[in-house]
Amino acid sequence: MRNLCSVIFLLWAGLTAHGAESVSVPWAEVKQLYRESLERDMKEKAREQEETQVHAIEEAVYRLSVRGETAAGEALLSGKVIRGQPAPIPLFDARVVLCAVQSVKGGSLLCAANGPEIAFLPAGEGPFQVQVSFLAPIEEESRARFVSLTVPNAIRNTLALELPDDGEVVDPPGLLATNGLYHFAATNMLTVRFRTRDRVAAASMIEVDIFSRVRIQGRHAVIKTHFLPVQLLSAPFALKAPAGGDYLTSSLKPSWIEQTDGTTYRITLPQDARQEAFCVQFVVPAAGGDDRFSFELPSIGDNNGKEGHFVLEEAEDVQLSLTADGLVSGIPIATLPVPLRALAQDERTCMRAPTGNPLAVAVKRFRAVETPPIVLDSIHFFASFEENGGAVTVVMLTLPPEAGARLRLKRVPDAEIWSLRVNGERRKVYENEDGAWIIPLTPGQASEVELAVLRRGPKLGLQGRLEVVIPATGLPARNVYLGIALPPRVQLMSIEGPVSPAEGNRGKAPREFVGNPYYFSRAFYKGEAMPLAIAYKEPVKEDRREKGGAR
Repeated sequence: MRNLCSVIFLLWAGLTAHGAESVSVPWAEVKQLYRESLERDMKEKAREQEETQVHAIEEAVYRLSVRGETAAGEALLSGKVIRGQPAPIPLFDARVVLCAVQSVKGGSLLCAANGPEIAFLPAGEGPFQVQVSFLAPIEEESRARFVSLTVPNAIRNTLALELPDDGEVVDPPGLLATNGLYHFAATNMLTVRFRTRDRVAAASMIEVDIFSRVRIQGRHAVIKTHFLPVQLLSAPFALKAPAGGDYLTSSLKPSWIEQTDGTTYRITLPQDARQEAFCVQFVVPAAGGDDRFSFELPSIGDNNGKEGHFVLEEAEDVQLSLTADGLVSGIPIATLPVPLRALAQDERTCMRAPTGNPLAVAVKRFRAVETPPIVLDSIHFFASFEENGGAVTVVMLTLPPEAGARLRLKRVPDAEIWSLRVNGERRKVYENEDGAWIIPLTPGQASEVELAVLRRGPKLGLQGRLEVVIPATGLPARNVYLGIALPPRVQLMSIEGPVSPAEGNRGKAPREFVGNPYYFSRAFYKGEAMPLAIAYKEPVKEDRREKGGAR
């Protein structure tokens, strides 16, 4: 198509160049050019598709034998080229040295153009197979020795591994089958980590940094000790616990820690365990049941690491005094290893006691001054009086989720429940054995309670005194708002009780609040019953004729 466009452009340019001169091109030649252009485009697309090689290595079988400072190996690769132009398939990198080529079928071995890597060039479509022998260097790290090879991706991978008689695998290269072969998933890197007994013996020195946090909890001392291995712990080691202490918990798996006697625990970390900190907790009761403790910090036998560093946590309700032989205090946290510094949390300094020297801790406790567990923002009381002597008192309050599942109110004498709504829904009120009212709340969320209590009294006269029922809620509040409603015939003269006049209503009045309203308030209510009484009087209506004189 591009060629056809070029031809048309040249024809158009020729016409433009000759101006008025007429040029005729036979239609047959145009069709021929168009056909040839299409054929060339189809051949180019077919050639582009053929250039992409699709292949698969169906099976890779490796044999690796470790001897001395080198590893001798064999590799048998079997695969197939499905389609496409032949292209090199990378096999091994420069760390692999080929020492023999047993067989190559379906192609040839070559060195990659961009480096010393070994690749396989298929001869065309169809199966292929490569079998070679090689040598690979053995490298070392702090935890083990290892052989690492770059290998091609294969669908099925198998490894036969031979180590010296005193060798053991640290990181298995895959899953071990019953026939002694390792099978692993498709990967570009095959790594085998191992160690020998002579190197294990050289690395068997125990070096663990230890840091403890001691907390007094009731009549017990809780000791949480963190252990940070400085190097890989290849052999079991003994942990000495505080005398008289009980094992509480650990970040280790249960199979990794075993108690051998009253105060000694055997810890065996797996060979592939990462070099990370772990913790063990013990609890020690107070000596003789009083507020005195004596214990040793956990330690490790034959340890060459830093031991004895600890922090004594002092709760806000106790005062601790600590004594120990050889005690050093005021040690900056910055002197500890970096992983242990984070365990000190907000502490800036720590202490250190020599291993085996007991710590003596005396506890002086302070008595807590009682404070209300919950303080509400406000409580609303609404009392309505009727001519016939009936009185309805409505308690409205909002309780937070911390209030629990129910509210207990002291029963109001000579009164009955008129209604109860919790979060707008009608609910029932229950009684317990001592006659208190039990109001169910909505668990897990705030509860808006609206309780109406009905009480009968004498009919209203021309004047008199009425008692206002304010039940004891047992809930302190920063403010209490009181509304009193009287029939239109009478008016309020005075009120007796710990409240003051207020301007208007501070909340939504309930439906039971009817009559002429009067409002009062009080601050810092403790939840007790408030004795309140009001004096009322019917106003005297003057005769207009007497007031204005005779006419």
